[in-house]
Amino acid sequence: MHIFSFFLCAVAFLLLAFSLHLLLTRQGNAILNRLLSLALLSRFWQVCVVLVIISPYQQVFPVVQKISTLFFFAAPACSYLYVRYFISDEKRFLKRDFLHFIPVVFAIFHILPVSAGEPVDWNSIADQVLKGGQLSVSEKTGLLPAGIYNTAFALIWLGYLAAMWYFIVTSGIFRKKWKTGKIWILFFAVMSSFFRLLTFAALLFNIMDYSYSQSAVFLIVSGTALLFMMIFVLYQPQILYGYIIVSNPAGEEKEVTGKESRSLAVKNNLNTAQQHIYSRILLEFMTENQPFLNPDFQMKDLAKAVDIPVHHCSYVINHLIGVNFRDWLNSYRIQYFIREYPALAGKMTVEAVARQSGFRSVATFYNAFKKETGQMPKAYFAMK
Repeated sequence: MHIFSFFLCAVAFLLLAFSLHLLLTRQGNAILNRLLSLALLSRFWQVCVVLVIISPYQQVFPVVQKISTLFFFAAPACSYLYVRYFISDEKRFLKRDFLHFIPVVFAIFHILPVSAGEPVDWNSIADQVLKGGQLSVSEKTGLLPAGIYNTAFALIWLGYLAAMWYFIVTSGIFRKKWKTGKIWILFFAVMSSFFRLLTFAALLFNIMDYSYSQSAVFLIVSGTALLFMMIFVLYQPQILYGYIIVSNPAGEEKEVTGKESRSLAVKNNLNTAQQHIYSRILLEFMTENQPFLNPDFQMKDLAKAVDIPVHHCSYVINHLIGVNFRDWLNSYRIQYFIREYPALAGKMTVEAVARQSGFRSVATFYNAFKKETGQMPKAYFAMK
């Protein structure tokens, strides 16, 4: 139980840190920041409910449960709107979209002490939540019986899940190239759907007279999913810095004007002198250490090696050096190939030298060579 509590505390801390940062930051897309923040806060309060129940401070459970209920009813709309606004690239919140938060008003009647009946048995509610999740609560806490609220919530969540995936499928995103934005929004949709289905799975456990919090299978599945989610995000710095830290698709390649470039420098807290210092450090490191020979070399590896934040490295490479990270890496590999191939031509094939130069794929090598020199390798060396 101590390990379980520590794990929940760690998850709660990360959820709160990310959500508060997104809520308070002035960078990036404000609408996406706020919607993602509310979605994370919803998950944070659900974790807090379980933490309070298993802690010695159960006297605060009624307050935490009521706050969690409000976010519980707001979360479906937040997830759906986040996906819709992200894919549509909308910058302003539409007034008609406030209608999506009507369920929150419905939830207020679920938590206000408007019932004229017996006092609420919060200990019983805590036991029910720990056994079968929020949807298993049968104790009346508001104007209407708990069953009505549970049914309404289940229908709301299923409806928004269906609407979210319908919008994703009909948006044509599956026909687009696999860029960072596409990976992130599909990852978000899958994870959001998975954890919502876990809520229904907890209810199913309760119906079968089992407690989900004592089920090894349930805890292993949910824990594995959380671990996978954390590892995936940590090893995708363009997602971490471009969407979770700030909802601003920094990982997407796009041309920017001089004015936009200066604006990005200000947002990254980089003055002109720092930009040129970082640029010199990056160029010297690539020349002296030749990390590009490693086919698995990534932006996060570069940032760690030179002790410069990933988002600063990305900014300098894109906007000062003037090329995206992958093309920059491949240009070094091509120049290395051009230097080494003449001496190795009698011993090794073009493809073998290409792999020695850091290319994992032969097709990538040929595309990069043509992009760098304007010719294919045989034609290039024939000219030489």
